[in-house]
Amino acid sequence: MFNGLKNEELVELMERASNVVKALSIQGVTVKSITLASNKPVIRVQPCGYCDQQIHSGRAVYHEFGYSAEGRYRQGQFTSGGCRVVWSESIH
Repeated sequence: MFNGLKNEELVELMERASNVVKALSIQGVTVKSITLASNKPVIRVQPCGYCDQQIHSGRAVYHEFGYSAEGRYRQGQFTSGGCRVVWSESIH
């Protein structure tokens, strides 16, 4: 068991994430990492034109704004194939 998940459930989540990563790659999106949060795959990507398209079409939202050592930032997200896709952008 991992995070309370049976092996079969974990394999299903990883297959789901794999399919989303493949679809994102076709769109030219660079994947930075994949994690599990609340037993849901979270795919962190590099900000790009595809993310901008998702925001402008209403399929993605900015859900977090803040300050870090690098300055102001905002974090966008959308759902794809049962996975949460997120990215952070610097705001100057």
